[in-house]
Amino acid sequence: MDRRTVARASAAGHLHTRAAAAAILGIREADFAHLVRAGLLSHADTARSHWKDLVLLYRRGDLDRLARRRSIDWGAVRNTPKGQRSPLAALPDAKKSPA
Repeated sequence: MDRRTVARASAAGHLHTRAAAAAILGIREADFAHLVRAGLLSHADTARSHWKDLVLLYRRGDLDRLARRRSIDWGAVRNTPKGQRSPLAALPDAKKSPA
């Protein structure tokens, strides 16, 4: 294996909080919530904060894989102004059972 391959594999395993994961994707946290609700992304691990709150952690490799999805218009999502409805809001809810 070359060093670049090893570096990519290492980076792919890094874990990020929800806010950091949204920043990596270049989207608002509200947009990120739609991705999770739709089942397109799920946390890889959990941790406890300094205040003992449960924190969900997202794997960088999963974020990179999601960012490559061509079915999502990332430009439209990233250009949606604060206070405007996200294009991701139209994604189906993964927890709802089919009728």
